[in-house]
Amino acid sequence: MERYRIGDIEIVLPDSEDVSKFSWIGSKDYLNDVMAAFYKAFEEDIPMTPKISGIPGIGKTTLVGAAAKELGLDLYIMQVSADTRPEDLVITPVLNRDRQIIYIGSPLLAAVIKGGVVILDEANRMPEKSWATLASLLDHRRSLYSNTLGIKFEAHPEFRIALTVNEDSSVFEIPDYIASRIAPNIKIGFPSKEDELKILKYHLPLLKDNIIKICVEFMQQLHEYNLPYSVRDAINALRLLNKKLKGHESLNEIKELFYSSFSAVVGKPIDKVKQELENAKNSSSETEYIENYDIDEDDDFLDFLNNFDSDDDV
Repeated sequence: MERYRIGDIEIVLPDSEDVSKFSWIGSKDYLNDVMAAFYKAFEEDIPMTPKISGIPGIGKTTLVGAAAKELGLDLYIMQVSADTRPEDLVITPVLNRDRQIIYIGSPLLAAVIKGGVVILDEANRMPEKSWATLASLLDHRRSLYSNTLGIKFEAHPEFRIALTVNEDSSVFEIPDYIASRIAPNIKIGFPSKEDELKILKYHLPLLKDNIIKICVEFMQQLHEYNLPYSVRDAINALRLLNKKLKGHESLNEIKELFYSSFSAVVGKPIDKVKQELENAKNSSSETEYIENYDIDEDDDFLDFLNNFDSDDDV
């Protein structure tokens, strides 16, 4: 924790994250897009505010953290929710044991004052009234105002901000006047088979390749049909499997252990997950049939149309 003084007021600021823990394994296009958004092409240029979207566990926070590491910037993470109030984004006054008021700065304020990248994590869970606090920070004014202290904080030249948003139903719409200040919009898709293998090997370096491949083959089927199961689910399933592996050596035993571990992680019976996959396959096949269906090639149907008389009884 660091103490920052402005006039007679002392503010306690949180420490930055350990960026060495963030490594991006996957499409470099995503990483390059975030870094480009943060780049200043000339001295008066204003860094952009990227929004990274995707299902939970797809690697949104990791992506921005890796960009901060590449750029040599400190990283702060501000977790927001439906309960986040406007002033929570800036300063929270608290009473210490001596009944004195201490001002605790948010991770956002720490990045504004000291410079660095701040992630507004799960930003679309924040209610509309809180977004107004950020309007002046996301445009050319580059400033953050504290109603509690009556002080305007000018952003450090190395200040950067990114939003991560989950694609689910328990969210608010980002107001239009804020959405117009946010760009680029980067949507992270599912990793390729090769990238998913690399990610799992990175997180579970001691697990045998044949076990990881069982997981990857299954996950790739789920990804192909856009079922909402992420790399994080795969990592946690393999971590749990690894703890139960002792005494199980046959491939069939290991496969069943993986399925039971995956089921425990996602909170669904594996039969239900497999049924979701089967339903998605069937739905995809029906859609493909309809798209490829050529009515001109259906002679029986054409004969019916040619011989049809609207006055006839049907």
